[in-house]
Amino acid sequence: AAPDRVELLGPVPPEAMAQRFYRGCHALLNPSAWETGPMVVWEAMACGVAVASARYVGSGLEGALAHGDNCLLFDTGDADAAADALAALADPARREPLCRAAHRLVRERYSPEASASAWAAALEAVASAVPAPGPEPVLPPAGRLDRALGRGAAERVRRAAGRQFRHGEPGGEWPHALSQAPREDPEHWRALQVLDQQGPAGTASARAAAPQRGPRP
Repeated sequence: AAPDRVELLGPVPPEAMAQRFYRGCHALLNPSAWETGPMVVWEAMACGVAVASARYVGSGLEGALAHGDNCLLFDTGDADAAADALAALADPARREPLCRAAHRLVRERYSPEASASAWAAALEAVASAVPAPGPEPVLPPAGRLDRALGRGAAERVRRAAGRQFRHGEPGGEWPHALSQAPREDPEHWRALQVLDQQGPAGTASARAAAPQRGPRP
């Protein structure tokens, strides 16, 4: 397509994304403020597309994106820096080394085999961990059955009736309801950004410095 045109592809099946979408891309722009992946970035890297991404909350602790190595990063909300990153990726001499390193990252860290190994290690670590002290989180009622019978009894009734929860959106299976801070709270997000950009070492230091409580009786 010409540089001054936009092509709207409409819904594209996942199995056709590499051929119909990524093959025609030189760069992918990810302006997200926070992510738990993001899958679109790993897909683009796997297909040889260069990535310009915001330093979203989550990128620091995951430690996968490295500015100037496998992508170009800019501060969240900095449109000028995002435009500069895209302009830099127009140069094949700058773009191609990033693409090679990005493809290597995905192969070594996000391939099916690497992902399965990482999940197995994470689940084993969780299963062997000592339960954290403190009260269990209290979730709000999910509907009339919860309010009438309580969560435990309501779930037993749903299972007996074969009723399953239908997720209304991607990511709906994740327990976002456990977050007590509203997404619009700027202090909450500033604290998350500071913690995230410290990286894994900073988080470990913060945990080590936190006061320790004994197990629950």
